Amino acid sequence: MFDRMPEPTHPVHDDYGREIGAVQAVALGRHKATFWQARALDGADLGSHADRNDAHAAIRLDWSLGRPRNPKTGQRYRPVHAGLDAGIAPVYLGQ
Repeated sequence: MFDRMPEPTHPVHDDYGREIGAVQAVALGRHKATFWQARALDGADLGSHADRNDAHAAIRLDWSLGRPRNPKTGQRYRPVHAGLDAGIAPVYLGQ
């Protein structure tokens, strides 16, 4: 029925030990080559990478952007500020 079980996911952590995403080995293409699927903490697909370290780097880069993501499209909202020295947290609107 199944030719193989799905591979386990491996968590990716930031410099403070917090989990920020996960990578999973997947077999893609006609020859079933092994790639590493990267997923952000919010479930966004960050692509398949030939190397596990590249998948880790994609998650770390995504985490460093730090802006909320539209759950329907996966695009990040852009920050709108009242001014550079407004002293308030940014408000996120649109893409």
